[in-house]
Amino acid sequence: AFLGLNDLLQTEAAADLMEVYPIDITGVSTVDGEIYALPNLQMLCNQEAFYIQKELAEKYDLPYKSGDRVESVNDPELKAFMDKIRDNEPDYYVFDEDGQRKETIGTNGKFYDTITSILYVEYEDDTFTVRTKLEDPKYIENLREMNQLYKDGYVREDVATTVDNSADQKTNRYAIMTNTGKPGGDAETSNKYGKEYIMVYCGEPTMASNAGISTMTAINVNSKNPEAAIKMYGVFWTDPEIYNMFLFGLEGEHYTKVGENRVELISGSGYDRSGFGWAVGNQFNAWLLPGQADDVWEVSAAMNESAEVSHLAGFTFNSVPVETELAQLKTVASEYYEQFMYVEDFDGWVETALAKYKASGLDSVVKEAQAQIDAWRAANGK
Repeated sequence: AFLGLNDLLQTEAAADLMEVYPIDITGVSTVDGEIYALPNLQMLCNQEAFYIQKELAEKYDLPYKSGDRVESVNDPELKAFMDKIRDNEPDYYVFDEDGQRKETIGTNGKFYDTITSILYVEYEDDTFTVRTKLEDPKYIENLREMNQLYKDGYVREDVATTVDNSADQKTNRYAIMTNTGKPGGDAETSNKYGKEYIMVYCGEPTMASNAGISTMTAINVNSKNPEAAIKMYGVFWTDPEIYNMFLFGLEGEHYTKVGENRVELISGSGYDRSGFGWAVGNQFNAWLLPGQADDVWEVSAAMNESAEVSHLAGFTFNSVPVETELAQLKTVASEYYEQFMYVEDFDGWVETALAKYKASGLDSVVKEAQAQIDAWRAANGK
């Protein structure tokens, strides 16, 4: 579906873009030497965080402010705060059961680099051993901790049947939400939901091998004018006025300029893409919103530099040889995986789910992934 970009990036149409684009971040979108998409520039490292309603944090004397850090959801002060919300605030859900993060903020935090949704290599594993999540005690303990949060009453009782909780997020019914932690994240969240939040980091920042893969821009292979497309993308990188118009709209109609690079949104204006700077172009060109520090982008770039880098950096898994097995595993995951959050018999669930995965070709995927990693290591002296 994507057009190979190597030749196009050498043309005059891409000249302005290539003057500023950090080509070293395209490893995640390169297959057999050909670049197929351009990751945007944002905070590329993995950093989890708790976003906590400031009013509740102050009411119950949570001793943390934005930018503080805890090791996990097991932090004693955080747990004590959750107890108070559960026991005294019936109008609030304590903890947002975010599907992407509920398996990474338990006992151990983020300690692995995924290969597929069910396989990973630990960041600190010099042997590059491919592990199956449901066969590794460290990972299972993470899931068990999240299951315990449900049993302890921190997670809404109807989580098993809640398909979309966005309405409850928008009405600020969660005392704690989980999301990517980043400089200025508290201001973004407060602006998004209309209520003040503090952000407490969870664990340490890490740089996965697929850093940037979730926010890439590609050109369709059937594009009739790829030169115009790449030139337009270049505008997003080189013209802050156009980039910020995309985010904030028109001055005086959708936002008010209150500084050289600072704006305030006009409520009810009908246009607001301010929360999507991470998705396209260079977020570090974005103007600042109320609550964001003047150096938010400099600090974000520094976090990228300081993050622990995965041993797999530069490796891309070719899923084609095991496409059938991966499709079968995806079906099993949709039926069984989310149950870990609320099942009564957690150990029984692990046994049943793993058996289902095994019957659907899990071992073949492990074998293929390990072979590709071993070949990549040999070719690159890892």
